[in-house]
Amino acid sequence: MYYLLPGITEFQTIEKAIYFSLVTFITMGYGDIIINSSNRILAGFEAMNGVLLLGWTTAMMFSMLQFTLKEIKNNEVNSSSK
Repeated sequence: MYYLLPGITEFQTIEKAIYFSLVTFITMGYGDIIINSSNRILAGFEAMNGVLLLGWTTAMMFSMLQFTLKEIKNNEVNSSSK
């Protein structure tokens, strides 16, 4: 996305744009590539999206684990009562 936007001259190659996007998404922010001030809001939204997606993914994984453990427990109770 950064590579295609007009006015962003920091990314001469697609590799630099992908690198910046990944570092921003996982909120590492090394600081080796800095975009101009008018486009920093986009990087901020990408960082917030990364945090929200990490939280959502963690919640889904715990929900699935809880459901699976409950099913295993129910199967053990049902098989022992026979």
